[in-house]
Amino acid sequence: MIVEQLVEMKEVLSEEIKPGYCVVYEKFINNHVEVKKIGIKQGRFETSELLQVLRGDRSTGYSFQSIRDYTLEDDSLEGTLLKIKENHKELFRD
Repeated sequence: MIVEQLVEMKEVLSEEIKPGYCVVYEKFINNHVEVKKIGIKQGRFETSELLQVLRGDRSTGYSFQSIRDYTLEDDSLEGTLLKIKENHKELFRD
């Protein structure tokens, strides 16, 4: 079984994004765990990073809806942020 723990979360590009949208960075630790009669055995773990492009209005308390997720497996944080700027130009202030 894999247990996923959120260890870091922050909003990025907040000064550049139009109201009603946000981009959130999340870092997870994924633990591979086995349940045994004598307890839980934790095996290897790996980290994963994700950027989420979300739509919603925090002033009214509505939930955010995911527009697109970007996994940072093959690219750096900066490279992925550039992809978001290229692929979602409509979200950015003029």
